[in-house]
Amino acid sequence: MLCLAALGGFVIAFMAIAKILIATMHAPPLVEGVLVSLNHVLGFGLIHLVHGTVATKQPAMTAARIAAELDAAQAGRDPKSWVPRVSDLLVQVVRSQFVAVLGNVAVALPLAALLTWLSMQAIGVGPASAEKAAALQAQLDPLGLTVFDAAIAGVCLFLSGVISSYCDNLAVFHRLPRRVARMPLLVRLVGAERAETVGAYGEHNFGALAGNCLFGCMLGGCRCSARCRAGRSTSGTSRSRRRTSAWRP
Repeated sequence: MLCLAALGGFVIAFMAIAKILIATMHAPPLVEGVLVSLNHVLGFGLIHLVHGTVATKQPAMTAARIAAELDAAQAGRDPKSWVPRVSDLLVQVVRSQFVAVLGNVAVALPLAALLTWLSMQAIGVGPASAEKAAALQAQLDPLGLTVFDAAIAGVCLFLSGVISSYCDNLAVFHRLPRRVARMPLLVRLVGAERAETVGAYGEHNFGALAGNCLFGCMLGGCRCSARCRAGRSTSGTSRSRRRTSAWRP
């Protein structure tokens, strides 16, 4: 588990650097939102393909497991039979969550610092200026809007989990693996055996890939919305200043 979390942290470091570079482009809100979405989609998709682990996605994945265990355990109606099982499951969830956070942070933080140092040694500048780095550090205030931003990400995670489960059920209901394996063009290109492999992979990973894509798009949409709100507030402030200066004798 720790190795998988470290693998996820390796990809997260590059995602963080890419997100900072996207922000320094000062692109229009829609363009920046699309770029941020692509960054998250490609990053989370790569983590899934290499079987890595992201700590922030652990609760969304384990919630269904805990609910299923509670439903199955309470069917016996004997507290002595299901309370120990649920307690062991909760201990395993807490342990896996701690290991996931440890693996992500232990690799992502020093790797991002190493990439920044290499950039400064190679071209003389880092991904973020001193002012941008100070602003990013100031944003990580537990008493500020950080909790609100984390809550938005949690809602997006919940929605992506629901959509992922829906896509898994959709693939089973419409027999997606069999249809993919019998596609004439795919069979002609890769052969019948590899087409069966592609169909089997889609059966087990279609929902997860769809959930990662939609989760990245939702995060990009939140970024685009935040930029639009910031632009409106800035334009409103500048207009009020112009009006004040116009009426000033």
